[in-house]
Amino acid sequence: MVAMLAHRGPDGHGSYRDERIGLGHARLSLIDLAGGFQPIHNQDRSLWLTFNGEIFNYKELRAELAALGHRFYTEGDGEVIVHAYERYGTNAWRMLNGQFAFALWDTRARCLWLVRDRMGILPLQYAVAGDHLVFASEAKAIFAGGRVQRELDPRCVAEAFTLWSTLAPRTVFRDVRSVRPATALRIDGNLNLTE
Repeated sequence: MVAMLAHRGPDGHGSYRDERIGLGHARLSLIDLAGGFQPIHNQDRSLWLTFNGEIFNYKELRAELAALGHRFYTEGDGEVIVHAYERYGTNAWRMLNGQFAFALWDTRARCLWLVRDRMGILPLQYAVAGDHLVFASEAKAIFAGGRVQRELDPRCVAEAFTLWSTLAPRTVFRDVRSVRPATALRIDGNLNLTE
């Protein structure tokens, strides 16, 4: 799946896996060229993040969180997401100023968050396939996982030709959905999805 996204992140790749989840990341290095590899974690490694985008106010958030005792191991903007969630819970999403799409795995709560910025600038798609949830920034990576069939939805194809896009959460593929702009989608261990 990560190989299918190499064009989006040609500067490296990383992964995290436990008994419940696998996270992968193709990196485009813009900030913290040497140390910003993903997935990113918090200090006790109970939170894991794969992130695409930019947090414009990360320096301010980082200073605030550092003053509260959070220790950072990167110089990048993505790590502030992990520490902000650790400190403020889901209120952290409102604190982020930027363009982003990310997945945050909370090992303690055993839940996954798929979060997209207010304008929906960066893509984030997912599919439920049996007892698995698969997500990526592009549908072709979802298909590369081998659990989801590539099948068009004729109604959504017509919508794309009429409106230049489908209306989220639908996509042109029958089983693939898009996280809506300004949405935090929570997925629990039973694959219950709540916004």
